[in-house]
Amino acid sequence: TPVAYNADVARPLATDTYVVFDIETTGLSAVYDKIIEIAAVKMQDGKVIDEFEELIDPGFPLSEFTINLTHITDDMVHGSKTEAQVLNLFREFCDGSIMVGHNVTFDVGFINAGYRRLNQEDIQNPVVDTLELSRMLHPERKNHKLDTLTKAYKIALENHHRANADSEATGYLLYALEKEAAKKYNITTLDQLNSR
Repeated sequence: TPVAYNADVARPLATDTYVVFDIETTGLSAVYDKIIEIAAVKMQDGKVIDEFEELIDPGFPLSEFTINLTHITDDMVHGSKTEAQVLNLFREFCDGSIMVGHNVTFDVGFINAGYRRLNQEDIQNPVVDTLELSRMLHPERKNHKLDTLTKAYKIALENHHRANADSEATGYLLYALEKEAAKKYNITTLDQLNSR
């Protein structure tokens, strides 16, 4: 499984700009379910330099399961921006940056499904998956869940399963894993991430 996608350019990992993002959805199917929240932090040199957080009105009531998992309620999403509005804003926010997520193929699948509904092109940015980066660096670990890894690297993770909290924690995790990749395998550029 690749660590990175659209990643054939030798961009320096330590100094590049990242958009670390997470979504919350009404279910697990990118075809039948909808995104109800996109949140992201823009990071450079290990610091947050900008933030993005938008709720999306899915156009139907949320299930009890979704409300319990995400703590997002019908009142919170009702009257929010549409999928089209938020996805267009998010594309602008990500312009020129490397996108990052934990188990990112899930998030990218939903976002690309949304862009296709709008007759727009899929994500073209490079995308890095911290889950696969962790697996590559530590095949001996049995568990690569975000909350497990943040504990291992002593990164604060409050309000797990809310997109903004998960994004920031994933960003700090990315920097920790990149340092390890440089030390262990001399991986310092984007195009080297899939070389192991």
